[in-house]
Amino acid sequence: MSEIKRFEKEAGSGVLVSMDEEEPIMIIGDTLPEWVRLPPELGGAKKTVLSGFMAPCPRCGVGGRVKHMRLEGDLYVAECKNGCGFVWYNRKAE
Repeated sequence: MSEIKRFEKEAGSGVLVSMDEEEPIMIIGDTLPEWVRLPPELGGAKKTVLSGFMAPCPRCGVGGRVKHMRLEGDLYVAECKNGCGFVWYNRKAE
């Protein structure tokens, strides 16, 4: 059975860096992860990624479309390349 690896990513970067100090790995590309960890100020929970899509940044709206991920629990995260970084949000009910 293969071991599950954890990676960190900076917003706007196409490089994922392994958290495993014994066997460092880098993945280059724009992949959709199985799960993400919320930042500490949002509780730090692990959330499953349900889908991904491209849309304007919800904070700055600049620079066209950026990657968004829809997470379990009605949460979303946008990865803004224009200086906003990771923007965590939820959608208002219509």
